[in-house]
Amino acid sequence: MAVFDDGAWIDHEDLRNQLWTNEAEAHGKPGVDDDGNGYVDDVHGWDFVDNSPDVSPKGACRDRVSHGTLMASLVAAERNNHVGIAAPGSDGARVMILRIVGCDGETTRVDPSRLIRALEYATRMGARILSFSAHWSVTTPELDTAFREIANTPGSPVAAIVVASVPNRGEPVAGYPAAYDFRRIVRAIPIGNDDEISPGTSPAPLGLNLGSPSACVIGAGRSPSQYRIEQGSSNSTAILAGLLAGIWSSPRYAKFSPDEFLAGVVEGRMSKTARRSKPGSRPPYLDGVPLADACLLATERHSASVCRQPEAHREARP
Repeated sequence: MAVFDDGAWIDHEDLRNQLWTNEAEAHGKPGVDDDGNGYVDDVHGWDFVDNSPDVSPKGACRDRVSHGTLMASLVAAERNNHVGIAAPGSDGARVMILRIVGCDGETTRVDPSRLIRALEYATRMGARILSFSAHWSVTTPELDTAFREIANTPGSPVAAIVVASVPNRGEPVAGYPAAYDFRRIVRAIPIGNDDEISPGTSPAPLGLNLGSPSACVIGAGRSPSQYRIEQGSSNSTAILAGLLAGIWSSPRYAKFSPDEFLAGVVEGRMSKTARRSKPGSRPPYLDGVPLADACLLATERHSASVCRQPEAHREARP
């Protein structure tokens, strides 16, 4: 699982045991590119802004609560560790931290060439889900090609599922990568209180669009042990990405390819759930959207109230 954001505090109590680890570098020699991938000491990911193996927030980001730390925790925060929260991907996801933006000047913008390198790194190092809580409005042919190879090309050796944020601030379009109509993109539609689509949610292309919680979500804050409550479509994206990782890693589906998982699980079951949001105020949300859940993993012994089918109505006996 790759999280593309502003870095993360990897020593946070709810993240430190949940990180993807490049074993060759973790057990190699400091200052040496032990696995020959062109990145020295890339133990838990890479900082593509400052070209460094240190994936922690930099510059002005150090004085703010890290957005990337929050997102990583909503994907895979450790459960049953007696602190913090438990994320849907806590058992199944190991988080690769890829810093692609900063908090100062030009670094706040998504740079296409920087992002292309991050995409190449993530897929080369084995990431199967790419989580983008950020979105952007300007693209390039080269960036389009990189996303197409990952998220649309049949039989691609770098195929992965892209979980994309759909913003809820009134933008007229969803922005990239959600705006791509590629087959391996799953869009997170932000859901607020009472199963309502968040006001101001941008129109998204038709496809794999699943509702995911956005309001009043608690996640990791400053290291080593702070937490915070946040609102927004970013939350929806990370939670959905973690949920997909948790389901995909279960024994029933762990050997599925990205296309098999999308066809058999996301499209074949999750998108067809009877649980839907309330109707939205504009297309394409007039009929609501499917609400993402893990009910397909439910058994007679282990389930949740949202997964229980309502009993058929029976007339009262006289």
